Order: sequence, then structure tokens, then C-alpha cells
Amino acid sequence: MKIVNVNSNEKSFMGMAIKAPQYRINSANDAIRQWEVLKHPKYTNIFQETEKPTKLEFIENVNIRNSNYNFLELLNNKRDKFKFIEYFKEFTGFPNLKNCSQKILNEFKRVLNIVTKQNNTILLLGGYDDYCSVGFNSALPGSDLDKGYAVIQKISNSSNINIQENFSNQVKGSIWDNIDNRLMSVNHCAAFPNIVTNVELDSKLDKYDKFASLFVNLKNFDLFRKERMYNENPISGSKFNIWLSERIFDKNDKIGAKNLAYIVETIRDCTRFFLNEAYMDDLTNKMNNSLFSWCSNVNQNFAMRYKTDYSDIKKTKLKARERIQEEFDKWDINKQYELVKDIIRSMSGDNKNPEFNDIFYLIYNTFRTLSRYFDIFYSKTNRHRLLINDILCGDVDCTFELSNNGRERTWLNLKTPETIQKYADLDVYKVDY
Repeated sequence: MKIVNVNSNEKSFMGMAIKAPQYRINSANDAIRQWEVLKHPKYTNIFQETEKPTKLEFIENVNIRNSNYNFLELLNNKRDKFKFIEYFKEFTGFPNLKNCSQKILNEFKRVLNIVTKQNNTILLLGGYDDYCSVGFNSALPGSDLDKGYAVIQKISNSSNINIQENFSNQVKGSIWDNIDNRLMSVNHCAAFPNIVTNVELDSKLDKYDKFASLFVNLKNFDLFRKERMYNENPISGSKFNIWLSERIFDKNDKIGAKNLAYIVETIRDCTRFFLNEAYMDDLTNKMNNSLFSWCSNVNQNFAMRYKTDYSDIKKTKLKARERIQEEFDKWDINKQYELVKDIIRSMSGDNKNPEFNDIFYLIYNTFRTLSRYFDIFYSKTNRHRLLINDILCGDVDCTFELSNNGRERTWLNLKTPETIQKYADLDVYKVDY
């Protein structure tokens, strides 16, 4: 296998899920004990598209997770199912999704409190995107916390950026080891909270503002700011970040600019549940004078809210979940247990009962062969996100052109046969060299 597990003190937590220790399941108490094992995210690890797993690796990962969830199939009598359901409800707050959402947020706060003490750290800022299921008070147990973030201060400070980055990764490892994945899932990199030290954030803002100041003028500043406010298109909305990346020649610096954009936009746009007022005053002043902070738009936070107010999602997933809250306690035990099983599996996208598709709003629920599951993994939506990363990392060239009718065209130089195949059916203009 080319993909292996990595230690929790590394930068990212990728790789094959680990087979969980198995207990003999004879009762609800046994099933509860087995479910407690899954609190550690290593047992439900999800591949990221950027890891580029082969189909065989992907299938093996799904099979390991299925094995870890298999205990759910071993409760057969209604008495044991009822006892497990009652424990699940008490632990997660389900079916009251407001309670579930609050428990997810509380779990993030709890683990931040633990890791700051463990690592001799001061928490300066913490928050998340309130335009997610948690923010809408409609999250299911085991959901991630969209764009969760924290700015921390290492008490024994050092201005060395490598030391600061290593410390951030150490804190991430502590989160990985202490989080209860059954409440708040962190079993893939996209779900993992952004953690950065204040020194690291200040230094990187200074660095990339210097890059930006070489090229930004009043005219293009107004254009980039307008794009940030109103353009939710994943490619053209990221025009500033793409434009800046083209002017940064070092590959590592390109990646650094991309990663900084995600944390800066999250701090800039998303809600805060904790802040140190003195630090926030300093940071606000710094970001207000930062070209990078003003123009970055990889997440499209403002534009998405301005354009859609998430109405389509509300009409489907969120409304379906409202109905579940009202109806769940009226169901018979077997149907309740089927949904509980699917919710537990959903922390890694392994829910498979088509009866509950509208609750999870995942297209691949209707495709249960593992081969088809792999194909959906590389869906058009996912590839749009990957395309942004590939452009910002310099693996794909992107230019913008106004057509005769005033519409903007996006031209891509895909560079390699691999990228040509990867983005073959995306709805963008492309020229292949």
C-alpha cells in the first residue's frame, strides 16, 4: 500500500483507517462499549482527494470502516436496541438537533480547553462558520464543525516560524488524541480545525502582504474586493488568490499563501465564540491594513451568503431534519435503530439506508457498489475544489478573458495528461498543452 497512517503530531491526519479492537456483542452494554472505541478518529479515517488513493486503497479503507461499524448489526432484540438508542440520545442530544449542535460546539470548546492546558498555551481566539448545520441548530451527532479555528499563543514564545508551525501541529495532535469523534468528527483533513499561533499568523500576513503590495493598485484592489463580496463562482471568485499565486515563484510559498487564505478568511468572516479583546483589537487593526486579508476569497464566505442564504440546503437537508425531530419518538424501535445506525456511520460518509437520503443530502447514498462509491468520491463538485488547490499550488495555470458578449472565460493550462483526465468534464474553458 502506498498510503499509510501517520502519527497524530504530524501536519495532517491522513491514511488508512485502523481496525478497531472487537468486543463480543451479546447485549446493548457490549454495543455501547464498542461504540465508545470509535471516539478516536483513527478508526473512521476518510481519504482526502489530495491523497490520490487508488481504487483498491479506497475500497480497503471503506471495508475497514465497515468492519468497525459491524457491531451495529449484531443487536437483534428490541430491548437491546431500545437501551442502545436511549444511551445514544442521552449522550448526543438526539433527536433534538439544537442540543446536538450545542454538544458539537461544546466538544470543540472542551478539547481546546484541554489542549491549551496540556501544551502550556493561551487561547486568543476561537470560532467557526455559523452558516453550517451547527450554526443552523440542525447538526447530526458526529458532524464536523465547518471552518472551526483557533489562534493560540505559545507561552514560551519564539519568533522562529518553524518552531511556531511545529507547535501548531503539536496542538493539532493533542486535539486528535482528545476529541470525541462521536460528537464532533475530525476524521479527515478538511474537517479538522485550523490551528495557528499568533506569531505564525502575524509573520505570514506580513510576508504575503509584501508579495501583494508589489502588484496591487487601486484599480485591481477594487476589482478583487468586489469579487470577494459578490462572486460565489469557485474559480473566478478566487481571482486575487490565483493572480497572487502566479506572481509567487517558489512552490512552498504558493502553498503557504493558499493555506494562509483559508485561516485568514475564516477569522475575517466567521463567528467567534471566544476572543481575547486586547489581541482582537491588534489583529483587527492588522487585518484592516492587510491587502491579503481584504482580497482573499478562496472560501467565498461573503458571496455565498449574499447570493443564496443557503436556501436550497434549507429546502432539502435541513427541512428533512426538522421533520425527524418531530417524528422520531413516534417511530417503532426497529426504524429508530436503523436511523441511529445510519447517523453513526455518517461520521465517515458510510451511511447506506436510502430511506434516510434526504437527511444526509449525499448523492452517493444511492450508489452502493464500492466501485461506484469511488467514482462519486471524485465527483464534479469535489474536483472544482481540487482545481482551486491545484491552481493555487501552480499545478494548473489559469487565465481570465472577457468574451465579445462581456462574459468571462476561464482558460486552463492543465499541463499533464493526469490533470487533463482529472478535469475532463468540468464546465470550464480549457486549453491543453
